[in-house]
Amino acid sequence: MKRQRFTQVFLGLAVLVLIWLAWPGTKSGDDPSNPSKTETRANDKRSSLDSSGKARETRQRRLRNSGSATTDTDIDGILTNKALDEEEAAWMLRDIAEDQRVEPSVRKDAMEHGVLLNLDLNVFAPMAADPELPEEMAEALLDAVRNHGDDLPLQLRAYMDFLNHPSPQIRENAMGTLRHLLKDDLGADDIETLKKKAAEELAELEAEKFER
Repeated sequence: MKRQRFTQVFLGLAVLVLIWLAWPGTKSGDDPSNPSKTETRANDKRSSLDSSGKARETRQRRLRNSGSATTDTDIDGILTNKALDEEEAAWMLRDIAEDQRVEPSVRKDAMEHGVLLNLDLNVFAPMAADPELPEEMAEALLDAVRNHGDDLPLQLRAYMDFLNHPSPQIRENAMGTLRHLLKDDLGADDIETLKKKAAEELAELEAEKFER
């Protein structure tokens, strides 16, 4: 009689355990092989990365989207903001430098400060491709690129871009520097010929870099 009762109790407990295990969501969170859990973790990770990227973009673009006028005080605020690393600060300064709503003198100040932060010029050198870059700013950027002699590919790209600038003075300065970099003894006056030579030199440099 006792054995029969024990068997009934044991079977009852077993049924309860099976029901508990079968209950939705009871154990799936503890099983790392569960497909839905793995997918959830991947989605959470992607969401975290997306949020981080959006936050950074928002912080870099907040001055551009501001309804108030940008001044030198805003530049000082960026330079003294310890929450920003140098690259983030450089991007925010570039935003000011590119913003045509901002006073030209403030844009130039932003670029000059940014160039000092962005020592490898990866943030500011691409501005050479902007045909609407004011001549005074283009001249300052030309000087910054010219002083960056340890990165010939960057110089070639920037001077090739400057050859498209509407200012004759900027184009002439870019051509003169390109002739020097390319050791062009013939002094080619044709911009397209000079661009072709610069592109060939750049391609060779990139190929050498890839082979390494």
